[in-house]
Amino acid sequence: DMIEEFRSVIADPFVINFINYSGISTNDFIRYEGNPGWFLSREKSRDFLREYEKKIQQKNQYTGEAITYRQTISSQAHRLAACIDEEDLSKYEPVRLR
Repeated sequence: DMIEEFRSVIADPFVINFINYSGISTNDFIRYEGNPGWFLSREKSRDFLREYEKKIQQKNQYTGEAITYRQTISSQAHRLAACIDEEDLSKYEPVRLR
């Protein structure tokens, strides 16, 4: 699962920081009639997506060049697709994250 390459560097720290520093509270969650579970309010969802966009546009050096996380993920997706097309997954090399 390609997401695992990025979970510990992008997803997990982003969500934890958002929860810790966004001022999120129980009032930011709502329920919709007929739907199980709780959902972020529209306003807090906008805040979440705005902050996510900032994170995904940050540059990193994981590929040896300064490119954004979005570009890194896209590049890996293209590499994986090429390996699947060629039916040789041994050519796929995960990004080495710290």
